[in-house]
Amino acid sequence: MKMKRNAKKDGRGEAASPVTVRCAFLSDLDEVLRLDQELIRHDLRFDPTLDPDWTFGEEGMAWFRQRIAGPDGIVVVAVSKTDGIVGYLAGGRCEAESYRRVAPMAEVDCMFLTEPYRGRGIGEKMMERFLEWCRENGIGRARVVACAGNAGAANFYRRMGFEPYDLVLERSCDSAADR
Repeated sequence: MKMKRNAKKDGRGEAASPVTVRCAFLSDLDEVLRLDQELIRHDLRFDPTLDPDWTFGEEGMAWFRQRIAGPDGIVVVAVSKTDGIVGYLAGGRCEAESYRRVAPMAEVDCMFLTEPYRGRGIGEKMMERFLEWCRENGIGRARVVACAGNAGAANFYRRMGFEPYDLVLERSCDSAADR
């Protein structure tokens, strides 16, 4: 069987399914939560303080419901015809620091795309939909926070026009962590 000439391949040599980017519905919640668990498992290597139980806890589920259905948030999903929801971006309004003179702000809270669908422009389409939502809602500035060790995410956000603003450093206050 021949594949179309312009069909992109995933890492296993199979043609990746066409993808549609759209706003999430509450009926998508279970799949978004499943992908958020994948994100947390992925990011634990960069940040061992992440709580792997948060997503399916009361707070996490309520947070995602509010982002999907509430007026101050958006969840964008990438949907494959064969694989279902393969990625998501959740974000919404956030408060700027009171000492800054900036227009209303929004933040990309979390974003994940499964491996076979990376490098195909899908992440860019999800981000473009988020920025469109920002403009539609009078938001003048967007930000994103990524794990410092996640160079792939940082490079993606830079390609999307995000520039470094803050540098946040942390350490343990445990005496065993002292030099």
